[in-house]
Amino acid sequence: MLPDGTEVWLNSYSTLTYSTAEFNSGRREVTLVGEALFSVKHDSLHRFLVHTKSFDVTDLGTVFNISAYPEDKRAQASLISGSIEVITRGEHSKKIKLVPNQRFVVENESRSVMVKAGPVKTVVEPTVRTIVVNPQIPVVPDTAWMVNKLIFTEENFYDLALRMQRRYNVEFVFESEKARTYTFTGRFEEEDVEDALKELQVIAPFSYRRTNNKIFIR
Repeated sequence: MLPDGTEVWLNSYSTLTYSTAEFNSGRREVTLVGEALFSVKHDSLHRFLVHTKSFDVTDLGTVFNISAYPEDKRAQASLISGSIEVITRGEHSKKIKLVPNQRFVVENESRSVMVKAGPVKTVVEPTVRTIVVNPQIPVVPDTAWMVNKLIFTEENFYDLALRMQRRYNVEFVFESEKARTYTFTGRFEEEDVEDALKELQVIAPFSYRRTNNKIFIR
């Protein structure tokens, strides 16, 4: 709970920093590393601003989710209700206003490497996509972590592994370049990491070995 009454839910491996003194003086600004869901207390006189490494989000009275882990390939802001304005950072800054059920996506400048030869960086313009909810899974994928679910659609194994690391508190190391490119669609709910990997093995021909909290994929 922030000083102005705004509620924030933080996902694992996430930090939110702010100045209490600035909040009390009407300057509502926070900095996020990781992922969080914001339910902002409306204040027509004082905007609410979230800073991330890739973009800034100005709230106009709403509920929204931001995922901005520095190691991920992409950072995104997803609007659940209300209205937000996203301003990208960098030389060619862009300002985009979202309506409910839209997701703003931008490529991260850097990401961690779980293999010796990391991915080649490509420059991609920010995009706005419609959030699609599977009628059989009545949960917004972007906020599924709030109800302890991990939902993924056509996601490559490398990116999915980053999300699984945070969910299961393990580290993935890819020993196979091919395994990194396998794509999966599905969801995890009550599975532990071993059960989750076995379910993925039904779809793709990979093997793994585990040493303590480190999992090697080949």
